[in-house]
Amino acid sequence: MSGQIGSNSEDDVDFVPSTNVEEIQSVSNTLDEHQNTGRKRTSRAWDHFTRQEIDGKFKADGLSVIGDSVDKIRDSVAYWSGTPKRHEKFEDTARQLGVPYTKKISLDCVTRWNSTFLMLSTALSYKTVFERARLRELRLRCAPSEIDWQNAQQLCDKLEVFHEVTSYSGNKDMATQMMSKFQKYWKEIHGLMCVAVVLDPRYKFMLLEYYFPVIYGDEQYVTQITNIRELCCELLEEYGSKFPDLRERRVQVDNVSSSSTRRMDALSNFDRYVRASYRVENMKSELDLYLEENLVPRTEESFDICNYWKVTGLKYPLLSMIAKDVFACC
Repeated sequence: MSGQIGSNSEDDVDFVPSTNVEEIQSVSNTLDEHQNTGRKRTSRAWDHFTRQEIDGKFKADGLSVIGDSVDKIRDSVAYWSGTPKRHEKFEDTARQLGVPYTKKISLDCVTRWNSTFLMLSTALSYKTVFERARLRELRLRCAPSEIDWQNAQQLCDKLEVFHEVTSYSGNKDMATQMMSKFQKYWKEIHGLMCVAVVLDPRYKFMLLEYYFPVIYGDEQYVTQITNIRELCCELLEEYGSKFPDLRERRVQVDNVSSSSTRRMDALSNFDRYVRASYRVENMKSELDLYLEENLVPRTEESFDICNYWKVTGLKYPLLSMIAKDVFACC
């Protein structure tokens, strides 16, 4: 970390890197404890960057050769991002130079190589801005030289390979999780969408039989269509038990006069027996009869599916109720 000494004014301070070795040692010990307890590190590549004490500072061993260059750039980033007013000056300088300020400069976490890579790559894109801003800020004691920038560029070129690999691995894991969630969602919504297609008299199962071989292949599409047919039958059974009046509507005899009813009291128990014996086999026949009808020509521009089921509901009351709920969801 870097510290500030001088007056309390925001802009009247001298920026000097901290030399508090005891503080750095404390932080280092804490990080070592976390690693010893099994905490996950950024990646295996960081094993090659173990911290060593060099000139009173703890640095990554793999970065010791160019550590001073990284420190100077880090100190400059810390200075210009240290306060909102300084950051505003830095952004104004970029605007004056015509450099698009699309990425905000920010400090890295010194124990994470990928964080250092992102800090350096962002700083390199604003190299000219740092140089111009340095001329306007005489109180800034530390400023990267051309050699420092060259060292940072070489380091970024090497770390970019690791960054791309770890980013690809992270993206792959994220894609796997997203696909898993999509499969779960698709499994739930897929059946509803297919039932909606079946209940559209312009398509029915014909559209599924046309597209499923393309989607699932010749070996799987028959199983998928069978599953949708079973789902339709299960819906009929569920709605039949939930709305018994609709189930009985198709087996009720024609209304007769009260006088005729009195003369047929002997068969009233039979009528109740027929209604009680109406099982799922009869409900499936409602779907079968619907599917046996010819498709409504798709060229009919004035076709209204809601009106179709309103009219056809007298003939297929259960299917009409299912269609009403399914299309409300779609």
